[in-house]
Amino acid sequence: DADGPQVVTWAISADLMRRYRTLFEQYGGPSADVLSADEARVVLVKSGLPNPDLAHIWQLADTNGNGCLTVGEFACAVHLVSL
Repeated sequence: DADGPQVVTWAISADLMRRYRTLFEQYGGPSADVLSADEARVVLVKSGLPNPDLAHIWQLADTNGNGCLTVGEFACAVHLVSL
């Protein structure tokens, strides 16, 4: 229905965000502001996706291009590899 509410199926739910934050803290520590590329890579390669796909996802998630991922950027990357 065009008049009904739009459902966004790719959005990160609050529950998933909590899970991604916990995962972020496991690899970066509870006080970490960012994960380095090496820290994040450990998680992302577990997806089994080819390296070119992971590189593209990294480019999408690392919005400021600093080579590190904030918790929000990390959540985006992990969510994309899980779709």
